[in-house]
This record gives sequence, structure tokens and C-alpha cells, in this order.
Amino acid sequence: MKQFLAALMTWILIPTSASALDLDDLLLGFELGSTVEQAERHARSQDWKIEPLSPHLPREWKVVGAEAGLFVCEGRVLAVRRQLEGGLDEFAAMVQRMPAYLGKPTTQVATFMAGVTRISTVDTRFEEMDDIGASIQLSSTDGKIGLNTNVWLSVECSD
Repeated sequence: MKQFLAALMTWILIPTSASALDLDDLLLGFELGSTVEQAERHARSQDWKIEPLSPHLPREWKVVGAEAGLFVCEGRVLAVRRQLEGGLDEFAAMVQRMPAYLGKPTTQVATFMAGVTRISTVDTRFEEMDDIGASIQLSSTDGKIGLNTNVWLSVECSD
């Protein structure tokens, strides 16, 4: 784990030429605060479709045709989640680029066992700036790397 952290910090501190997604890329063109109807129009323009994930999770929607999900409250899109291809290089490039949008991040690192499966995560969170927040998570589950992002609008959700 110490080697992993050292490599992570090296990549975060040294500029990289890896292609990094910025905040607009992470949103896939969806606008935080837009209506579901506006989101549906945008999805259709990209040949995607949005639909509720489950009747038991009415706020969670999936974007069919893109590795993404939406959090919807009171008929408005409040968050966009994405699962991305990539590993440490892409994670570090995104973390480097995001402060231009949302300020300095906080990072938490954890490793734990879930039964016989080792799970390690590096979770970088950018606190809300102008009511927008973001998190980027690099995870390893028994060596399988995952990269997830979440960008949200901080507003009350009462439904």
C-alpha cells in the first residue's frame, strides 16, 4: 500500500500528458439543475436514452448507451455519475485538472477485506464551489481497477 501511495503522489505532483477529462466532459453534456425533459432531449441528441434504474430507487436513472447515471430530484438532474476506463494515469490527470474548476481536493485512502476479497480505494473529493462538487475514485477489487466520477449540484432534495 505504501508503494501505491508513493506512486499516486508522484503522479499527482508531476504533470502528465495523459488525456484528462474535465468537468464538462464528466457531465457528458447534461446540465446540472436541468429538467428531466431537457436531459431526455440531450440524451436523444446523442442516441442515448435515460430511464429510471428501478422502481425501488426513483431518484436513480441510467443513461442507456453511455456508462453513466443521473440522480434526479423534484424533476431536476442533480448529479451525473460515470464509470470510466482507465487507471492510475487517468485518475491522476483528472485530479490534477479538476482544481482549476473546484479548488483543492481532500483525499482518503482505504484498504480493507470484504471476506476474502481485498478492496483498496483512493477517493478524491472536491468540495462544493458555487454549489457544485465532484469526486473521483480509483478502486481496486482483487486487482481489478475501476475509475468512477460523480459531479453534483448541492441543493435540498425533499421528494
